[in-house]
Amino acid sequence: MDKWETREKDDKKNVQYYYKREERLDRAGPYARFAESLHNRKRPGLLKTMTATRSLSFLFFTLTLIVVGSLIVNWVSGSRDKAVMGGYSYSLDALWFEGDVYLTVVRARARGAEIPGTVELSLTVGDAVANAIMVPGQSEIKLRLPALAKPEWSAAVLSLGNESAQLAARVR
Repeated sequence: MDKWETREKDDKKNVQYYYKREERLDRAGPYARFAESLHNRKRPGLLKTMTATRSLSFLFFTLTLIVVGSLIVNWVSGSRDKAVMGGYSYSLDALWFEGDVYLTVVRARARGAEIPGTVELSLTVGDAVANAIMVPGQSEIKLRLPALAKPEWSAAVLSLGNESAQLAARVR
């Protein structure tokens, strides 16, 4: 800097310092230079902060791998308890309680829904099978099937004219 260092542009308000910052820093100790170097430094981004050291980067990439792996496993092995047919979505839910499995099939309006038709249902849990009909205007149907031991899965086959859908859900 050629001029003496100042803070204000207006000379009347200006406080003049009778030293130059560069000269002062040249004579300063190593800790003062280090502190001054941190003052105007740009802060690192989020990813750079999370991977600043070897242990932090190992932890970050391990957690990322676990989250991605669990999402893939859930997507691959998840139950198929929902289906869309005739513009309506159907879902199956199963609950075991005191020797019976309570099955619920819910119909909800989806995109492009027309007037719902009569849907024929065939529900199975273990060896027990039940048939039911869901008429237009009915949004859910509930059935109870006997099961002495808790089964793992329940299944339903829905048919509406030429269309059919198969649902499978874990028994809670």
